[in-house]
Amino acid sequence: MRHWFKQAGFVIFSLINIPPVFAVNVVEQRLQFQQAYEAIQAKDNQRYQSLIAELQDYPIVQYLEYYWLSDHLNDNLKMQAFFGRYADSPVAPRLRRAWLNQLIKDKNWSQYLRAYTPQNNSLLACHYLNAVLTQQNALNAEQLSEAKNLWVVGKSQPNACDPVFKYLADKQEITKELRWQRIRNAIAENDFKLAQGIAKGLSKDELEWVNRWATMQANPTATLATFNYPDTPLTREIIRYGIKQLARTEADSAYQFWQTLKDRYQFSAEEQSDVAYTLALRSSWQESPNAITRLLAVNKASVDDTLRQVALQASLATLDWDSLLQLAPLYSPVDSDDNAWEYWQARAFAEQGNVQQAEAIYRKLAQHRDYYGFLSANQLKQPYALNDEPLNVSANELLALQKNLNIIKARELYYVGQEEFARLEWRLATENMTQAQLKVATALANQWSWYFETIVTAAKAKAFNALTARFPTPHYDAVIRYASEQDLNPAWVYAVIRQESAFNVNARSSANALGLMQLLPTTAAEQAKRLKVSFNNQAEIYQPELNIQLGTGYLRHLLGRLDNNVVLTTAAYNAGLSRARKWADKYGCLPTDVWIELIPFKETRSYVESIMSYTPIYEWRLLGNQTPTPMPLQAIEREGGC
Repeated sequence: MRHWFKQAGFVIFSLINIPPVFAVNVVEQRLQFQQAYEAIQAKDNQRYQSLIAELQDYPIVQYLEYYWLSDHLNDNLKMQAFFGRYADSPVAPRLRRAWLNQLIKDKNWSQYLRAYTPQNNSLLACHYLNAVLTQQNALNAEQLSEAKNLWVVGKSQPNACDPVFKYLADKQEITKELRWQRIRNAIAENDFKLAQGIAKGLSKDELEWVNRWATMQANPTATLATFNYPDTPLTREIIRYGIKQLARTEADSAYQFWQTLKDRYQFSAEEQSDVAYTLALRSSWQESPNAITRLLAVNKASVDDTLRQVALQASLATLDWDSLLQLAPLYSPVDSDDNAWEYWQARAFAEQGNVQQAEAIYRKLAQHRDYYGFLSANQLKQPYALNDEPLNVSANELLALQKNLNIIKARELYYVGQEEFARLEWRLATENMTQAQLKVATALANQWSWYFETIVTAAKAKAFNALTARFPTPHYDAVIRYASEQDLNPAWVYAVIRQESAFNVNARSSANALGLMQLLPTTAAEQAKRLKVSFNNQAEIYQPELNIQLGTGYLRHLLGRLDNNVVLTTAAYNAGLSRARKWADKYGCLPTDVWIELIPFKETRSYVESIMSYTPIYEWRLLGNQTPTPMPLQAIEREGGC
């Protein structure tokens, strides 16, 4: 019942616009929902049935039924009734998958056929087709198409697919074209064993070509050196594969082979552009002295965000401002919100002494409230343009939105502690809204203190200037207290929390980082030991106050290991201490804005840029309307100094 007390402020707000009799009723229903949920967890079926009988008019009763049915997957009649009533529920797909898996265990194929709906799951789909074959001995045209789609993928499928694939083979449905399609898909997955197995159904000559392809993968240098076959589309495809394979480790060597082979074979302009892209990319990553030349040779139509960043880094790593300006016409995006290239062109102009050109770009960018806008303001030594605009949503607009059934469900689920499902209902409610409606939804989520959805919905509404809503300050006392104890800027701590979890106290990453500051259990335990704080189990990491105490302790620990450098510590918090030190040794002593741009991991680079730009915004939020101090871009030195 912890969530009941945690959301006490929310329950008061949520009852303001409900008539007194109904307000009392909804409070009772919320309590009964939580009691019924606890009864399910305790396997107390009698109490659950008693409670749910009183909740049939409660908008989120289906979620209790979902939980109960998840523990009673053999009750086929109640399953069918659930899907009859709640076919469009956000939880219907996951419950159906669980039911289908149970029916597979039970080998109840007749019920499986009735229960099945198209699934993006090979195992479930193959069992369905097997069930069809068991019942009917044949597949119709639609089912035959589904079977071929399952066969053609570039990886081995579950054993349950074998009877379906045998049916395709027996009916001679696996054509040569389909076989080559699967071979190429397998090669794209780097599964040459599968590709060669599939090729056994081809002619001896075609099988030999697949074997040559495998040899090219295993030893591209030797194979390219002796490759001399007639000019055919397949020959050219294998050559391009070999050049790309070699370029993964030896871009300069691959380039030399390409110079010879591209004149011997009639590669199309598109094929040449494809190889030029790979050679430019790999040459840059391998820091080849020829990287800039190869970047300049890329077809502009091939340029994407990855290559744009690589081109920036190739010139910045050696502060080659001339090359950066040479690359700019090819790599600077048109009509994009990404201001990186414009900023770096201005930096290049300034380094070359073209101050007026540089300042003209800086003035334009400094109007924006983002990382490069703030960098530009720094160059001009002027205050940041925060451009705050309140949402200005009326009470009538909020009342109207709260009549939306999915919004009501989201509210009730959020209140009773089912935030994962609340998000599903919220997404369903907002997916087709106009920007004006999304703006109202942002304001509503903000009034509920549902900060995660406030931030997400504001972005969908493009309400980027609603700074009070987008940069909230929950857990204020804990942030101020523990930031002060660790001698940290609380604005920086808030920036880290916003970037890590967007204030979702229940956040859990794929790497098992938990809570507001996304702490790994091992990190949390280490910090608890250092700080002499009681820490008993992983679940405690979700507690906001403890999470902030341990997270700020970890920030202080990293700062102490990294010469109190905020930029370096921010990078280390995301990518780890050893990587941050490695990057400091490699790129230290370069200007700090250059160092950040050279961070090789896109995630970490974006992470550092976001936190650097969020910190001044949080200073503004915490200090009122005072002008925030500039981003904390301290110089980064190599070990031993510059």
